[in-house]
Amino acid sequence: MFILKDEQLSFLFREKYIPVAVTYQDRDRLDIKVSPEQKIFVKVPSGKSLSEIKEKISSKSKWILRQLDFFESNPLPQDSDSLKSGSSFRFLGRDYLVIVEQGVLSSVSVRGKFINVTADILSNETTARKTFERWKRQKALEIITPIYDRCFGMIHKYNVEWTPFRLRKMGSRYGSCTPEGVIFLNPDLIAFSEHLIEYAILHELCHLVHPNHGPQFYKLVELMMPDWRDREKDLKAI
Repeated sequence: MFILKDEQLSFLFREKYIPVAVTYQDRDRLDIKVSPEQKIFVKVPSGKSLSEIKEKISSKSKWILRQLDFFESNPLPQDSDSLKSGSSFRFLGRDYLVIVEQGVLSSVSVRGKFINVTADILSNETTARKTFERWKRQKALEIITPIYDRCFGMIHKYNVEWTPFRLRKMGSRYGSCTPEGVIFLNPDLIAFSEHLIEYAILHELCHLVHPNHGPQFYKLVELMMPDWRDREKDLKAI
């Protein structure tokens, strides 16, 4: 099922070889992801040999085949940036297929491997996108708020006054802390697992104590979250 061809680990699927992207990280376990674009990504603990990797991945062959078969049966459109049935969206660390359908009321629901977007005017794509964007922002508030409150409880003992966060789209940045102590968080954080969202939030909250990225700042992050380096690597690797 897996072969090493021209120093590239590949997976045989329906008479075609799909490259397997292997990334070595300081982690305890091997993690496999199959994207809607039918790409295979593997995060591997540092020090693992190629034979160990192949053996471990081979044990997941049936699961990988099911994922590839599912995504091949539900292909992405050529313009995957537009909100159309078949678009890919990552939510809390998992990849979903977006299904746009017509209905009486505009709504969004997560069912299995699908995110169903119901728009009352299917002929107007803007209606579906606005419905989806409202849902994403609402979900960001629902998911981020309790994590933020929990993280603030960790930093509160450093005589930091309560400050609410604000959502703001920031391109590739996940958060920021202004010189005035205003915390901005990117609503796109909902793409990641809560484990990684927690790190992104705590990182910004630590700036309320130490504004810059000096040694004292990282000492505080280390104290609050000893495994922050692993979380940061995982966040940047996605």
